[in-house]
Amino acid sequence: MAEVKQVGPLAGPPGSVGSRESSLTPGDGSDTASPSYIEAVRMRRKTETDQGQAAKSDVEDGSGKKEKERRKEKERRKTVQVPLISPTESKPPPEAMPAPVAEAVPELPSGRRLLELAVPLPVDQVFTMAFTDCQFYRDWLFDPKKGVKIQNYSATEFGEEGETVRNVIFERIQNFGFTSATIKVVQRMVKVPWCREGSVYGVDISTTNTGAPYADSFVLHEHYRLESKAPSSCLFTIVANVEFVKSTMLKGRIESECWAGLEKTVGLLEPHLTAAASPPTATGPTTSTAALHKPAPQAKPERAARQARPARIKLYPDNYQYTGQIILLVILLILTMLVVSLFKLSWTLERIDQRLSNIELTFNALNFLEPDEDMS
Repeated sequence: MAEVKQVGPLAGPPGSVGSRESSLTPGDGSDTASPSYIEAVRMRRKTETDQGQAAKSDVEDGSGKKEKERRKEKERRKTVQVPLISPTESKPPPEAMPAPVAEAVPELPSGRRLLELAVPLPVDQVFTMAFTDCQFYRDWLFDPKKGVKIQNYSATEFGEEGETVRNVIFERIQNFGFTSATIKVVQRMVKVPWCREGSVYGVDISTTNTGAPYADSFVLHEHYRLESKAPSSCLFTIVANVEFVKSTMLKGRIESECWAGLEKTVGLLEPHLTAAASPPTATGPTTSTAALHKPAPQAKPERAARQARPARIKLYPDNYQYTGQIILLVILLILTMLVVSLFKLSWTLERIDQRLSNIELTFNALNFLEPDEDMS
């Protein structure tokens, strides 16, 4: 059998397939190789290539799975909601929660103590009566025993402009000697931070006045304190102080008038609180049905007009009720003395005129006699 010599690819240049395959033949430096050996080399290289691609795809698949798992975990964390506590689940006892520290109640401020009254009513009820626009507050404010007329009243409640501020504005008409003036009163009530419901209340009130001479020269500071002494009783204390913001020569008189009016206002608060705490009388509900349905008698026009008139306003306290009459008497006395002095001056001038006339007549007579002597 003749030897077959392979030509073509194996005899090509070094970069051809035949040269690459022949160069991989171990122990054979010739350029010729059997076809079976070349096929085996090709199969081995293909197998190695497939294994490399498979390993690479496995690595890529592993990294892709890890990335997908991380994305899924991130989405799960976003969508997870905090489970709500059902009513049947046990809750921590109240003792475990730290209780807020209550602010200590300070001492009463310095000033004149106008009221210290034990009221047989709960402290919350008394606070509502004294610092809300209720019927009790209006009865106290518009009490005719004050001797002044209140008009154009307006008020805010705690919580409208702020949780601790209340403003009260009204006008009071008051007589001053022979004239009257309308004084505008502005009260700013501030609830102190140490107030505790059912235990203690404190309210600082600043009162300013405008409209009358020297009315804006001072500011009245009041401190109202309610302290619970029992479930159905409390202690009502009022301390006041007058601060002058403008200098005036009438400081003493203004301060005395201010204290007199304030003591009268606070003095009327005690009977109102006593009446509110006292139980209703038994005679009221026993009124007969016929008396309840009986129409009220019509008042006469004159009587109705008298009732419509405002109450007489007192300018001074009780110990100064005759001061106006005394001042008027002094003025009349001064005018009388002035008239008497004018009459005296007129009489004196008349006497002087008479004397001057007599002197003139004497000189005229002397002048008349002098020419006769010269002729003789």
